[in-house]
Amino acid sequence: MKVKFIKLGLLATLFVAVYFFNLNFHSLLAQPSLFLHFLEPPAGNVKVYWDTGQGFNENETWGSSLHPGYTSQFFKLPIHKEAIAMRIDPVDHADPVRLSQINLSFFKNFGGTAITRESILSTHHIDPLSIESTNTRTFELKITGNDPYLIIPDIQTYLQSLNTQKNLLIWIMGIFSGFISIGAAIIVWR
Repeated sequence: MKVKFIKLGLLATLFVAVYFFNLNFHSLLAQPSLFLHFLEPPAGNVKVYWDTGQGFNENETWGSSLHPGYTSQFFKLPIHKEAIAMRIDPVDHADPVRLSQINLSFFKNFGGTAITRESILSTHHIDPLSIESTNTRTFELKITGNDPYLIIPDIQTYLQSLNTQKNLLIWIMGIFSGFISIGAAIIVWR
């Protein structure tokens, strides 16, 4: 009888651990991240504006300091679900900057969706010729003024892609957790 309670306790502990793992996994997917890769470590601040139909304004923004000394910058990004366009101010100064990649993703260096140079509608204080590249995911920006920004008009396409990836990851983790639970139950009840 004592062995049966020990097995039942182990099984309950495993189920609780799987449950909390799934809760933590869902919280990781609650908010996507903005990934900026610079060719040299930048200084200053990054800022993102959302257009929810009223144009870009200070009430619908997010900003953060860039991490000095790092070429890869990764930020949790509060996204407005009703956004129709996004404006990225990669830096807040006129010093030259070389940005090679912009991604929206849930995990650093895994999945996500790259913002390609073809999806950039317009730029300001960025030399448009500097967006030329042989690789659509990599581009170099030449800053020409003190208020550089990029506008991505169809942000809903990127958000839908992220949502599809999120649903797939949740589905895969649910199946994985189910197999772990079933396997543990079979082993414990032998």
